[in-house]
Amino acid sequence: MQSNRIQEIRSKAKAERAEVSRLEHSLTDAELKKLLQAATSWLDDVESFLLPRAQKALPAHELLWINHAEATLLMAVQRRKFVRQLVETHRPDASTIGA
Repeated sequence: MQSNRIQEIRSKAKAERAEVSRLEHSLTDAELKKLLQAATSWLDDVESFLLPRAQKALPAHELLWINHAEATLLMAVQRRKFVRQLVETHRPDASTIGA
């Protein structure tokens, strides 16, 4: 069983959700908030769908669910970093025309 790994992913997802929330509260542009919403959705998938499936999976399939949860968490982290970079490069109300 990969219970330590599941707990580690769960902990990272919780910390990432806090980072996303902080960033979201600093944004005033609706399009930037919309871009950031994908990160929240992916974190929801990790916490509510992928990790519970990993815990219930047969040993042969458990690793597949865990790997997918890690990849989805990475997508959320990358999206938050992308939005943060837009804010730092421009400003919290930066227009995302053409993005």
